[in-house]
Amino acid sequence: MREKVFIDTSALYALADGRDEHHKKAREIYKKAIAGNVLFVLTDLVIAETSTLIRRRLGFSASSKLFQIVEEGEGVGLFSVHFVDKELYKKAREIFLQLQDPKFSFVDAGSIALMKKEKIQKYFAFDAHFRRAGFESI
Repeated sequence: MREKVFIDTSALYALADGRDEHHKKAREIYKKAIAGNVLFVLTDLVIAETSTLIRRRLGFSASSKLFQIVEEGEGVGLFSVHFVDKELYKKAREIFLQLQDPKFSFVDAGSIALMKKEKIQKYFAFDAHFRRAGFESI
């Protein structure tokens, strides 16, 4: 059985931007995870956040490439995109309103809600919100 790992914007952005402080580490983790037969799970909210960030910082072409990579990755079983429905939205809102950290985003709340729902214990990200929520970094 493939191990599910949630992949967040900070990891996806670090992979896309060769100048990002986490780029080298992100590439190492990504290659190791692929070799270990990992299934990367993410939400449509993460794609929206990441594509916007990449477009603003790296341009249209880099943003387009993100969609291509994720869609091709879905086709070969590397990525699984989950869409936020009303139930997940309500859980994300609940998590978001519980934490008063100004750096905690609604996207992260949605990610944590999905991880709890799908019983995903590990994540690939470079921010501390997932660790603080009790998940394990890969």
